[in-house]
Amino acid sequence: MVKIFDPNSKRKYYLVVIKNNKGQRIFLTNKKVGNAKEAIEVIKAYSYRWLIEETYKYLKQEYNLEKIHLRSEVERLNNYYMYACLEVVEYILHNGKFSRNRNQRYCK
Repeated sequence: MVKIFDPNSKRKYYLVVIKNNKGQRIFLTNKKVGNAKEAIEVIKAYSYRWLIEETYKYLKQEYNLEKIHLRSEVERLNNYYMYACLEVVEYILHNGKFSRNRNQRYCK
């Protein structure tokens, strides 16, 4: 773990590096990391986030969600239904934990 200070923004960041037999991964976060336990929490959070991003990417491609336009009430209801399905997927991936504030889910 390495603390980084950005003099332009006057913000502190933490660089977390993990090395294993597959290589090295580097994570940058603004969440305070002072020990190995906190570093592991950051790594877990990024791992969950990556899994969720890949799931959303797959679902958007598979169901052509980028091409959906709200032209009718039926399309609007279909969009709400798809959003609810994506929320259920997220719920499952988070071991049953819903988060009300999307901006604070993974990193501080």
